[in-house]
Amino acid sequence: MQADFAVELGADDETLELPWAAEGGSPRYYDLKHHPELLSNLEEAAALQELGEFLSKVNAPDSPLETAKCDTWPSTDINPEEEIFEAAHKFGSYVDLLFSDEPKRFSFPEHEYLAKRLTSLLQRAPEIAAAAEFLIRRCYYHEQERG
Repeated sequence: MQADFAVELGADDETLELPWAAEGGSPRYYDLKHHPELLSNLEEAAALQELGEFLSKVNAPDSPLETAKCDTWPSTDINPEEEIFEAAHKFGSYVDLLFSDEPKRFSFPEHEYLAKRLTSLLQRAPEIAAAAEFLIRRCYYHEQERG
């Protein structure tokens, strides 16, 4: 398994706003940490059981993390670095993770440690045709009512 991480904190790099909502209000952010019953509102989790299980575990009360956003997609666009897998199709996904604990949430060293640790653990996984990349990005938090 290929695993790596990168830091994207430049002025032109993508960012996350929390909470967030697409135009028209759907899709949108759901606080699954405090309202796990809202998991059924996520089409991606309903369509892919493994993703639903992952989101449920990451947002569990005893987890130090929670999720902000996710997506999945199939593709036939194979990048040159993916050619080693010798596949004509791929399945991509992402899950935006954040710390539940506020001091950790605003700590770059905590994020860097987590990304390095996850990368290291996945690099020890059995050899499979898969890749994982962890990106550390800026997130802007806005006050909201829980829900």
